[in-house]
Amino acid sequence: MFNRVVIEVVPDPSGWPERLRFLVDGEDLAAGAGATGSYAHRLLPPTGPSPLDATAEGRRVVLGEATGCVGECCGFLAMSVRRAGGLVEWADWAVPYEEARPPALHIEADLYDVELARAVAAYRGRTAAAG
Repeated sequence: MFNRVVIEVVPDPSGWPERLRFLVDGEDLAAGAGATGSYAHRLLPPTGPSPLDATAEGRRVVLGEATGCVGECCGFLAMSVRRAGGLVEWADWAVPYEEARPPALHIEADLYDVELARAVAAYRGRTAAAG
């Protein structure tokens, strides 16, 4: 069974930069791991590739940090993203202090690419319109 990932940009009502929410099979991944999503501009940059791009080499990506704290103190929500043929894997989790690690996620690569491209285009369109 494959997982489904949806990437949402969430405005911060207090005026801080927008954050990302990662819904995995309909559940908020960061909230489930005691974390707050990463700032959108870190993972959906205005130009160039996103750190979330899945490649065969793989890379470590910070998806968020402990809620109500900073990552350097209470921990980050991070994973390794890697492409293996028609599959994207999010695995090797690091989580905030005393939180449970999510299981490895397996996402159909074509659907992952479409979702990431959609999130990047939507965020870039919002930032361009904001000026």
